[in-house]
Amino acid sequence: MGKTHLHLPVTYLAFVLWLGLAPFSGAFGEDRALPLIEKPVLDSIDIRADTQKKIDAWEKEKARLVSRYDELGRDNKRLKERLGELSGRAKKLESLNRSLEKRIADSVKISQELRPFLVSVYDRVYKFVQSDLPFLATERRERLDRFKRALDDPSKGVNDAFKRMMETLFAEADYGNSCEVYQDKVSLDGRDMLVNVFRLGRVALFCCTPDGRVAGYFNVAGSKWNTLPSGWNHEIGTAVEMVPKTRSLRRA
Repeated sequence: MGKTHLHLPVTYLAFVLWLGLAPFSGAFGEDRALPLIEKPVLDSIDIRADTQKKIDAWEKEKARLVSRYDELGRDNKRLKERLGELSGRAKKLESLNRSLEKRIADSVKISQELRPFLVSVYDRVYKFVQSDLPFLATERRERLDRFKRALDDPSKGVNDAFKRMMETLFAEADYGNSCEVYQDKVSLDGRDMLVNVFRLGRVALFCCTPDGRVAGYFNVAGSKWNTLPSGWNHEIGTAVEMVPKTRSLRRA
């Protein structure tokens, strides 16, 4: 827009002023009349031009603000939708958190109730092994030691202790349903010697030297190994040969 847009009305105004002042031009002279007309006209032109510039600038700023307002409106809509999604997730997470807290509380309660039971099981198995036939002493002692360490370590909770308990119980139960032969050193009638030990479940323990010349059995009543009459050597040797040697050398 600018001055070109304002030129026609201003010219018209100048013409009117000129007509009004024309009769005085003779009295004051043309040179004196023109400045009186030109200055107000130029001032008016400058004022209108400046006003138009401000109007144009405001229109531009208004368009920018309207565009920004629309953009913020779209952002606000997206944020509201996102807030709704997050609120839904927050509710689900809160519900999950409550569920986990309940499970933790239940776990702590179970641990507190289960630990005394595990301790009592350990004590009973330990006493049972001490009074049982003396087979695989090192293996059974190490298994009980793992069970005891798990019980005494609070950082592991009861899960590891429970696992060790089941390991011990299953192993001890399996001994009663199996036969095996392994080598060990025993004191046979006061003489230490290397023998093949034949375990018949939990019923009996027999042994014989690798050359088959000496055989013996574990005397439960006396809690010691005794030599069998030489007539038993062949039978014990045969039994030992029938059961695969599944254990390596063990030293008490």
